[in-house]
Amino acid sequence: MVAKLYIFNMKIQLKYCTYDLYSDKKESEFVMGLRQDVIWEKQRCVEEPIPDKNLAFRKQENIRFRLTCGNEKENNSMPKDYFDCEISNIVAHNKKEALDLIKSCLYRICRTISFLMSRHNCNKHSYQPRVEADMDNVVWEVKPYVPFDKAIHKKDVQVEEQIIDGKSYQVITLEMAPITISTEVYTKIYGRMSIDDFDLYTDCEDLDINYMLDEFYLALGQENVNSKFFHLFSVIEFVEEKYKHLDGAKKILEDTEVEAFLKYIDDYPKLADKGLRLRVHDRLKGALSQMTDYGRNRKLVNILHSMNILKIEGCGTAFDINVKVMRELTDLRNIFYHGNRDGIVKSDHISMELAVSRLLYICEQIIEYVIKNETPKLC
Repeated sequence: MVAKLYIFNMKIQLKYCTYDLYSDKKESEFVMGLRQDVIWEKQRCVEEPIPDKNLAFRKQENIRFRLTCGNEKENNSMPKDYFDCEISNIVAHNKKEALDLIKSCLYRICRTISFLMSRHNCNKHSYQPRVEADMDNVVWEVKPYVPFDKAIHKKDVQVEEQIIDGKSYQVITLEMAPITISTEVYTKIYGRMSIDDFDLYTDCEDLDINYMLDEFYLALGQENVNSKFFHLFSVIEFVEEKYKHLDGAKKILEDTEVEAFLKYIDDYPKLADKGLRLRVHDRLKGALSQMTDYGRNRKLVNILHSMNILKIEGCGTAFDINVKVMRELTDLRNIFYHGNRDGIVKSDHISMELAVSRLLYICEQIIEYVIKNETPKLC
């Protein structure tokens, strides 16, 4: 018996926390809408065997996506605090299969909206929304997939096959600055963001860029502030390694000089044991070979400057990308990495909340630089 195919259409809300992360009082909100709907398609080839006819049904179909954000009923100028996502023309045998087909797309949509919201967010210290799909309240519509039904019941089957090169997207973009409306006890910050390069973020297949987007996404929302810090700092460490050719540093010792130094300590009495001597050799060789004329923080600054990330400025936030700023971040990372969390309280280090806010700005610009400058080669 041939398993039936159906067309599944789904409606789902994409939600995020609108309130100040570091305040127990719900006295302010941050919401962001869209000026126009975002509409695009993803091509998929539907293939299904028809055993009793010794044929394979094959047809190209487009899964259609529509992303919208309506207005509040009470205030028609203010966007709702969630996005509506409609996904239609999903051809599958059942709901579970249909959901499996688009689950990764939903994740990328949420990740992309979250990143773009952050890009338009002038209040990163207080609001760090992470958009997530409300999987508990999906609305489904199901109907028969007529082309396959016809193929099953007709004697002479003409199987349609379409070959379409590439993928097609239609993205509507426009710009609008955030607006703030206030009352004596309540503030609601809102705006309608542009969706520039939406397809670059949703459809990029490069592993490196997706890693950075994943880490940035995981740092948003109501995540523990320490977890936020390490997700974001992992982007810094990734860039530090991948773009080390831009750090401008030179090795202090050549390989021959390192070997000469190691031979110099061979006669040290405490290294008479061969096993111990080899351990010391390995440790010293690694350290000496990696020593450069610039320290870690200067190298990070050079890498960021080479990406034209010189200063973070706008919406009341301003700081230079310099050695002092990078040292504050790396010192904080080292304290937590080595388990000395009491050192945060006992020292003059910046707060974890401020560090996260700064890292959001820096990582956002790193990702934007990489995806716009390397996407043609990578994705």
